Amino acid sequence: MKTVDNHNFEKKLKEIKLLMRYAVPARHLEKATAIVANFQDDIIGLNLCHNFYSFLPEPEEDYITGIALVARKQGTFLLLAKTRLAQYIYLVNQEKAEFVCKAAEKNWAQELLDFFGYRDSAALSRQLEDTDMLEDYIPISRDENVCPACQAEHGEFHTLGCPLEICPWCDGQLTSCNCRFTQLDRDQLRGVKDVEKFIKKLNAKGRIPYNKKERLAFPALADE
Repeated sequence: MKTVDNHNFEKKLKEIKLLMRYAVPARHLEKATAIVANFQDDIIGLNLCHNFYSFLPEPEEDYITGIALVARKQGTFLLLAKTRLAQYIYLVNQEKAEFVCKAAEKNWAQELLDFFGYRDSAALSRQLEDTDMLEDYIPISRDENVCPACQAEHGEFHTLGCPLEICPWCDGQLTSCNCRFTQLDRDQLRGVKDVEKFIKKLNAKGRIPYNKKERLAFPALADE
């Protein structure tokens, strides 16, 4: 699983600030920069801001005034970017952000609806009728309900390979305990077939979902 170190955070923030010089009206630049600073240690917020300022949805200067949470699942976030001109929906994970559409639009892709569990387009559109009712997006480092390593929500399974996933056999860290070797009766994993075999055994045993109390056991990860 890919992780992001402090150097990469700083690099992305620097790129965003450079892009903002060409995207934000001069009189609003200080305010816009302060808003982006709220996400200086949060890859989800930074990815959204980077995409927005790289490809402005409208062909005129604009800036993000706030970010709200629409939905999230397994480390993928559906976020609302509020701006001076309009409101836009983005699909974001720790790898990248993708522009979806204006919040006022009602023609949602079925794949997106299915992934987040919406019954139909009308269900999501109703949620967006009053965007002031949406919760503000909280950076991962400050949201105990989200795994700080893989962004799984409390009660969801971790992304495979997450260092916070607990082994169902020994209660240690799944990524560092020896259970994967003992379960396969090997001293090392030998290719994709071994990994697939172990995943089947893991699912049969019963994976342990993320519990927000795990953040207390791994303070270094929680503070990244």
